[in-house]
Amino acid sequence: MKTLLLNAFRFNKIRHDIIYTKLLTNDNYLQNLNSKNVGLFFGSIKGTLNHIFLADLMMYMRLAGLNDTITIKSSFNTELTFSLVDLYPLWQKEENATAFEDFIGKHLDNSAWGILMKNMQLELVEHKYIKLLTDLTEDELGKEFYYIDTSGNAKGKLRYNYLFHVVNHSSHHLGQLSNALYVFDKSDYPNLDYNFYI
Repeated sequence: MKTLLLNAFRFNKIRHDIIYTKLLTNDNYLQNLNSKNVGLFFGSIKGTLNHIFLADLMMYMRLAGLNDTITIKSSFNTELTFSLVDLYPLWQKEENATAFEDFIGKHLDNSAWGILMKNMQLELVEHKYIKLLTDLTEDELGKEFYYIDTSGNAKGKLRYNYLFHVVNHSSHHLGQLSNALYVFDKSDYPNLDYNFYI
């Protein structure tokens, strides 16, 4: 179980790296980050990537038993601290293309936003999730953990099921993003198929 989950999270890191690298190196993608006519749940490419990051952050805090704040390295010299209470109203916003920037108090051009988000998403997957998984035993993976959901209700989930949910949640939205990018440039859209990883 642990090996399977570690592979899934390593692949998740690669997929995020591919998506952000494509965004940052393709002008068609960068210019259309905020386009609202691509059928994405969170209004735009930018809004959907914000949602994935904020949801991943919140789910990690639950798994790690962090009920207050978390600090994420955002670049080589800076860190951002997020409060769980502050994340709750942001992660499910239907139109949240600017919600994250509103939260950090900076409005960034598309390229700067992409660099910041790529750094934080990869940091979260590699240095938070993969480290958490590495430190857990097979026995701990099979046990329940408890957290308070966004409605204030106590919940209990099996750790390995919740970790699979984290990866599946990314798969769900990254697949949508791959399709949306195809709309803007059919010659350069990202291939996120697992077969290219194994």
